[in-house]
Amino acid sequence: MSRRVRSRTQKRVFRCTVCGETAPAAKGRGPRTGPGHVKHMWCVRCREVTEHRQEE
Repeated sequence: MSRRVRSRTQKRVFRCTVCGETAPAAKGRGPRTGPGHVKHMWCVRCREVTEHRQEE
């Protein structure tokens, strides 16, 4: 009998390119992303969707 292996989620930290606020984001399956990866996310401080760049 085989067991299913769950992959761990990748925890990433993004920084807003407008105001510098940091925001966490989790990633499940798929290839890992590295520093410099750009994601458009809602910024709490700017109160709009802005570009965020991945750190770490």
